[in-house]
Amino acid sequence: MIEEFRLYDYRNYSQAALDFSGARLNVFIGSNGAGKSNLLEGIFFIGLLRSFRTAQLKELIRFGRSNCRVEAAIHRAAYRETFAVEYFSGGKRSLQIDGVPIGRSSEFIRNFQPVVFEPEDIQLLTGSSGRRRRFFDMFISMNDPVYLSTLHQYNLALRQRNAALKAPKHGEALAAAFEPILADAAVLIAGRRRAHTELLNRQIQALLAENARGEERFAIEFHPSYPLEVEDYLTRFTMERQREQKKGSTLFGPHLDDFDFFYQQKLMRTFASTGQCRLLALYLKMAAVNILNANKAKNRREVIVLVDDVTGELDDFNKTRFFATVNQADQAFFTFTEPPADRFFAASRKFRVDQGTVERIDGN
Repeated sequence: MIEEFRLYDYRNYSQAALDFSGARLNVFIGSNGAGKSNLLEGIFFIGLLRSFRTAQLKELIRFGRSNCRVEAAIHRAAYRETFAVEYFSGGKRSLQIDGVPIGRSSEFIRNFQPVVFEPEDIQLLTGSSGRRRRFFDMFISMNDPVYLSTLHQYNLALRQRNAALKAPKHGEALAAAFEPILADAAVLIAGRRRAHTELLNRQIQALLAENARGEERFAIEFHPSYPLEVEDYLTRFTMERQREQKKGSTLFGPHLDDFDFFYQQKLMRTFASTGQCRLLALYLKMAAVNILNANKAKNRREVIVLVDDVTGELDDFNKTRFFATVNQADQAFFTFTEPPADRFFAASRKFRVDQGTVERIDGN
């Protein structure tokens, strides 16, 4: 559980310190643009070293500053640790645990598993393939440490091979040197993506089965367009290499994967209504929370839920079910423009957010 949380020159905050000790449920209240989402993003950032809002981490740095810093004191069953990440405008970062520098991100992102619910989740069903890959990569990485390290190896080798393909001399030989790494990694990545697709399918179908509106069917389909045996993968590299040299990039592999979402056997991004897409995107994230909760003892990482203004349009049935899912998490953080009236928040710790300042207002 996060007990203390601090921001320095992060987004619209010059400095902020928040006390969450003993509070499983926390609520940030403020007008639109006050900085509520920035607090959720900061928590997510120190959990995964990524933002759920942007791929350009330099956007996290307060305007006119050269770096930002996020700190969190996290209490576990038997001990307490302080995590700190500092990010610089040039792209460098510094990681510390209890003041000791940490060189590898894999050692740092073992503190908790954050799942964020946001209005933009609908784009998981209707938007770009990159957004879908990003969701699956973050979700699987939290549930499977082997996947995280393999994905890192793949992306590093992919960048190096693409650079070799652009080299004017000896490019083909240089590119070939990275291909065994890519083939081994790609086969594992595809296997993990398929397995987690099936996990999500079962969880979402169980959520749909609770509805009283009749028979509903949902399916995520993952179809990698490359060989799933290492030797076959290497053979395809040989066949494609000259064409890839002309393009200057690797033209097949997990970095181009996509996932199709079907409701009532129809492709959702083409045929589903906005309401159906919003609800199924919510179920997708709820399913992720359920899976991470089921495995948190094995993974030894707590689950933290971040909810950015997504409950307003839910009917009573789905709101109740959503709150029940969130209640399974070890800690949760919500944003609202007005104090919530639902009884679920009666014992929550509340904070008023106003243009870079945060003040506790529950009086307890």
